[in-house]
Amino acid sequence: MSLKRMAMKMALAFAAAKGYQAFKGQGGMAGLKQKMSSGGTSAKGGGLAGMLGGLVSGSTAQGGSGGLGSMLGGLSGSGTSGSSSMGGMGGLLGGLAAMAGGTAMAGRDQHEQMAQAEAGPADEATAAAMIRAIGQAVRADGEIDDEERAALHDIMGDAESAQDRRAIEDALNEPLDPNGLARDVPIGSEAQVYAAALTAIDPDHPAEKQFLSDFARALRLDAGTIQQLHDTAGKPV
Repeated sequence: MSLKRMAMKMALAFAAAKGYQAFKGQGGMAGLKQKMSSGGTSAKGGGLAGMLGGLVSGSTAQGGSGGLGSMLGGLSGSGTSGSSSMGGMGGLLGGLAAMAGGTAMAGRDQHEQMAQAEAGPADEATAAAMIRAIGQAVRADGEIDDEERAALHDIMGDAESAQDRRAIEDALNEPLDPNGLARDVPIGSEAQVYAAALTAIDPDHPAEKQFLSDFARALRLDAGTIQQLHDTAGKPV
């Protein structure tokens, strides 16, 4: 498996873990049933679709496209933000972003979708940086919570080679060093790699906020790009 595909799976696993936290925060299954029976009043749409839209974005109060679909679209360079700094990684997360955003992907063969995620050397370098960014971000607050641990368990279980597992283990064991990590990010991929770190956490701990701040500064991301990425993810700066 290429590092590009592994980075895609890591981003999805942690986004799903955070979506589960939102699910619990909105009343779990009881809350979901209530939303379904009432038809829902979310700005994202009524009924089940609206409820799931809120779960994915982490908040039913926010309007706009936001959430997992837009965030993954940004990571893949297929988002609608229009920012030239977002770059692109070809097929990485593109199909998943389209599915999360509700566009027509159901008819695509799974092997065809995964084939789009094959990577060249430049994409592999960016994917390696994304994996490391996720690995450092989830440890920024000094602990790995239950949802993050479950996501990591799934990721490790899905690793198809010793190289995949080693890349993940290295990312989870290297010292936290946002400045050093930033130096290894390929030029043009800064926003994508920062977005990968942001996807993996909810920056509600001072240490997480500091990590993201230090990382953004080291990547030389401007304030507008940072705000755009956080707004798209539905997470505070």
